[in-house]
Amino acid sequence: MSRPVPIVSGRKMCARCCKNKTVSEYYADKNMKYGLKSYCKECAHNDWQKRYNGKSANNMKRDRDNSRRKLKIEVMTYYGNDKCACVICGESRLACLSIDHINGGGFEQRQALGISGSSFHYWLKKQGFPDGYQTLCMNDQFIKREEKNENAHGRHPNLNTVKYAG
Repeated sequence: MSRPVPIVSGRKMCARCCKNKTVSEYYADKNMKYGLKSYCKECAHNDWQKRYNGKSANNMKRDRDNSRRKLKIEVMTYYGNDKCACVICGESRLACLSIDHINGGGFEQRQALGISGSSFHYWLKKQGFPDGYQTLCMNDQFIKREEKNENAHGRHPNLNTVKYAG
C-alpha cells in the first residue's frame, strides 16, 4: 500500500506514474487521508485495461458474480458453524440463506454502515468475522423476528399486534 501523498497548491503526485497532477485528475476516496486515490485517473484506467483487456461485459459480470458467490459461501459457512447451512433447520440452498444479527438491530447496523448484501459480507470478512451473527434461512429469520418481536427494518408493525377480522 502506498503512502498518502500530500496535496500542495491543488496538485498531487501520482503514486504510480510519479507525475504532479491537479486534484481533478484523481478519483475521490473518502477512506484515504486526503480524500483522493493515491494514483491518478489515467493510471487507474490503465490498470483497469490491463485487468479486463479482452473480456466481454458478460465475462466480467460472470467473474464478479462468481466472486460474490464464493464470498457468500465463505461467510455463510463461517457463521453456520463450518457448514453452509441454516443453524436451525439445516437448509443449505445458498439463495435461501442470510446473515442474522443474533441480538437484533441488523437494519440499523447496515443503515449506519451504508452497506448491504455482498458489501455486508465483505465487511464481515474484513472485520475478521466478528461475533454476534449466525447463518439462518429466510423462513427461520421470519420466525425469529415474530417470536422475538423484532421490528423488521424499523418500519413494519409487530405481527402479533395486527388484528384480523374473521
